[in-house]
Amino acid sequence: MPFLLICRCFIILSVIIMVGCYGCGKRDVKQMAVGKRIVGGQEAEQGSWPWMVMLRLNHIYKCGGSILSSRVIITAAHCVNGHDAQDFEVITGKHNKTATEETETTYKIEHIVMHGLFNKTNLIHDIALLVLQEDITYSEFVGPVCLPAKTMSYQQPCYSIGWGNTKGTGDDDVLRQVEPTPVSPIYCYMYLKNKSPILARRNFCRGSQTADACYGDSGGPYTCQHGMNWFLVGIISFGVDCAQPLHPGVYVNVSTYYNWINYYLNIINNG
Repeated sequence: MPFLLICRCFIILSVIIMVGCYGCGKRDVKQMAVGKRIVGGQEAEQGSWPWMVMLRLNHIYKCGGSILSSRVIITAAHCVNGHDAQDFEVITGKHNKTATEETETTYKIEHIVMHGLFNKTNLIHDIALLVLQEDITYSEFVGPVCLPAKTMSYQQPCYSIGWGNTKGTGDDDVLRQVEPTPVSPIYCYMYLKNKSPILARRNFCRGSQTADACYGDSGGPYTCQHGMNWFLVGIISFGVDCAQPLHPGVYVNVSTYYNWINYYLNIINNG
């Protein structure tokens, strides 16, 4: 199996050294402006988030995901739970989910690696890796995101991206982006602890009545910039309806799964 590369970051005297990144987290197409809400938010510029992929189940849109390497996609475990790998396809370079576009390519999934402790009831450990049958071809519109280390800090703003429901306030068919509202870490911890102590340790909250993710955004990325590169800080996991008061969106904190991700990437590399 071809050697898989993922962006790994090491903090040495406050300088981040990228190893084997192959341009991870690079955006050749820039977005000039950002909307306030994913429920009605703003259409993303085509190709501005090259790691964004569409996950379809039996040819019907299911979830979002992100490119980690030429053979590996990362998404939410609940997006693939209860289904076989052959039921899915991954589409890169996608912008309009109902149109056929010159930039898109469809890939089949070889196998799915779900977190062994994923719980479909409370959505703890809501993370999965999708191993493709063939390498992704990178281009201006397609490329990997960087994997964050636990000790990193990021520039604001950060963005959630997806084809989720806009509740009639925008076009659900095109890729949209939003800068979700930050949530107090203390409030988020207590909010999640009431559901599960594991959620409180492994997840974070974003969103409000004016900025939130929604149905259909699950599995998609929450990305932040560090220097010139963009990192997958979170995976959109769940929420109570959309943009509801006192009920923020919940995201998987990717850095807390850094060791888990690399453990399975090493198995995939050597398989």
